[in-house]
Amino acid sequence: MTETRKYADEEETENVLRGKNEEKEKVTQISNGASYLKHILIISTAVLLTLQLSTWYSTLLSSPTKSTQKMVSTKSLVKNCGFRLSGEIQQAILDKHNEIRSKVAMGEYSLGGKNGGFLPAASSMSKMSWDCDLEAEAQDRASSCDLSKRVEIENHQDGNLRGENAFYFQTEDSDVKNAILKGISEMGQEIEKFGIGSVSDAKYDKRIGHAMQIIWESTQKVGCAIQECSLKRGGRKLFETAADSQFKVAVCKYYPTGNIFNSQKPTAIYQQGIPGENCAEAAFDPTTGLCVHEDTKISEK
Repeated sequence: MTETRKYADEEETENVLRGKNEEKEKVTQISNGASYLKHILIISTAVLLTLQLSTWYSTLLSSPTKSTQKMVSTKSLVKNCGFRLSGEIQQAILDKHNEIRSKVAMGEYSLGGKNGGFLPAASSMSKMSWDCDLEAEAQDRASSCDLSKRVEIENHQDGNLRGENAFYFQTEDSDVKNAILKGISEMGQEIEKFGIGSVSDAKYDKRIGHAMQIIWESTQKVGCAIQECSLKRGGRKLFETAADSQFKVAVCKYYPTGNIFNSQKPTAIYQQGIPGENCAEAAFDPTTGLCVHEDTKISEK
């Protein structure tokens, strides 16, 4: 009986141990299952988060424009017109104009004065392109070496109005590019210096007339020229610091012209809003905030 009992005890012990092991295996399986579910949950959460971020990023990129708006990344490249300006200077002048316009379009044009702040962003600011006909007209104007006859808007023989910005300057021949870019920058900063009442109900102000032409929304083309001159006005040198009164004239022509004000209704320099929102048929360049018209659009690729 003792041996049988002993055997029975051992069998019972084995059964108990076997039961515990089975329970342990079940616990392990449950644990492994929970771990598996945990991994699935983590992976699913990561995928969901990735999709949400992807959707948010796509929305961010597309938010400035309608969903059907064509987007491009462009640089307006200049084809040398064969006049006096080098292709390098042409490109620099065009880029400077578009740089100023881009600041306005993106709401980054800083206002000076006590209040500070920025001009409101523009929803359909055109990217300018270089025009050889305008360069030729600018060259004709500059060749007179006399800007005393102020011409800000000119009715050309084709019946279309041209806008104009022009100035005298002195510099060494090797520094002409930097000098003309400085002149354009200073014209573009007139609103920062003197302020503006409203861009949606603008009034002509000669203190900021150059700047208004540069940022006039509908202007799409520009052409400029530089002329070497030597001229006395009223027996006095234009630049007293130059012994031989050598100076240069810079003229830029614009089309369509800016600075056309309607006395009967408000005149907007540009439409305020999200950059590119109202580019209409033009493509939108999100890197500059400008609307790229077909003859302006030359891909960087």
